[in-house]
Amino acid sequence: MINSDNLVVDGLTEDCNPTGDPFSYNSGILIQSLSSLYEITNDNVYLANATLIANAALERFQSSDAPGILADDCCKSVEDCDCDHDGISFHGILARSLAAFVKAGGDVDGNVASVLKINADTAWDNRDADTNQIGIAWEGAILE
Repeated sequence: MINSDNLVVDGLTEDCNPTGDPFSYNSGILIQSLSSLYEITNDNVYLANATLIANAALERFQSSDAPGILADDCCKSVEDCDCDHDGISFHGILARSLAAFVKAGGDVDGNVASVLKINADTAWDNRDADTNQIGIAWEGAILE
């Protein structure tokens, strides 16, 4: 279910070719799984594959308002955000999985940790000050 862009998609054709839309959580789950397999086996092939998918996910799932801030297609900008109840959490799953990748030692150049820090700081800086709630679009205000 990994397409030619190293993104995990939602399905397979009858002849087992990847098809469907990529969502950040799909890539995230595989990144975290491969990172865990590396930690268990110390087999570098798992970390190498996690690196390919992590790099592709970081390139693909970004906000159009704030490049580098994780976002899914349903919410690429604060003004154009229409995620369903599941979609609002997809980039959070990717962030958690990227953290597992960093912990496993896959972030050789420190890029992923830097992206995660920027995302955490941006989300916190844009929270609702009264409730500490963080919105769907981490670079913007809470959306109803």
